[in-house]
Amino acid sequence: MMLNTFRVRKTKNIVAITLMGVTATLACIPIFLILFKCLELGLPAMTLQFFTELPKPAGESGGGLAHSILGTLTIVTLTTIASVPVAVILGLLTSEFPKRKTARLASLSLDVLSAIPSILIGVFIYEFAVVAMGGFSMLAGVAALALIFIPIMAKSSHEIFSLVPREIRESGMALGLSRSRVLVSILLIGVRGGLLRSALLCIARVSGESAPLLFTALNANYFGTSLFRPVSTLPVQIYTFAQTPFPAWQEAAWAGALVLIGISLSIQVMVRVVGSKV
Repeated sequence: MMLNTFRVRKTKNIVAITLMGVTATLACIPIFLILFKCLELGLPAMTLQFFTELPKPAGESGGGLAHSILGTLTIVTLTTIASVPVAVILGLLTSEFPKRKTARLASLSLDVLSAIPSILIGVFIYEFAVVAMGGFSMLAGVAALALIFIPIMAKSSHEIFSLVPREIRESGMALGLSRSRVLVSILLIGVRGGLLRSALLCIARVSGESAPLLFTALNANYFGTSLFRPVSTLPVQIYTFAQTPFPAWQEAAWAGALVLIGISLSIQVMVRVVGSKV
């Protein structure tokens, strides 16, 4: 009887491990196919000029997407600087003061905002920022990406703060610390690693957005350094070049996609490193 039970358990274990291996393999196949295709079609265009020069006119070979790479790094950096403090404060509000009306309203708003398609956010910012300012701009693009960034990180911050045991807060207040000092000196410091990982994942999320930027930052054939002028970004430039019939531009689009994948993979590695160090 015991021998039969052991065999049944061993069989179930083998079946479970096999199923997990199969599902893990199926999950990895699309990633490797995408990476292989980008390497095959984009790697020939990955030259020094690709990272230092502007695109050549249609029909000419060479050139690069330096302005798009710089534009993506700039707009994502500004979005992160503007969004992280707001998201952390909202996460604190909804987790530490859940019974307040403002916290419940904020939680509901974050749930709704995180479910809105990104293209609708782009249309919203177009109506209330682009039209009001009289033109497309980097600032409008930052606003659109911030509306995507904030609800994702705020909800993640809420969960991170909620994982901290209540006893830790009570211990700090028992030592005579004020509520605000407990939140800043104990809670925020204690979960800084989780917040950093959340911010990095949000950066990876918004760095590949193209739909909202089409309605806000649009595109440009120059290095965009002004907040009030259009700026080129990799997702929009890839979308633009991929639709053209010119082989050089199509190759540049694949190379741009490869750069985006590299950025995403680098961020994922940073998340793993931060998770193991902090």
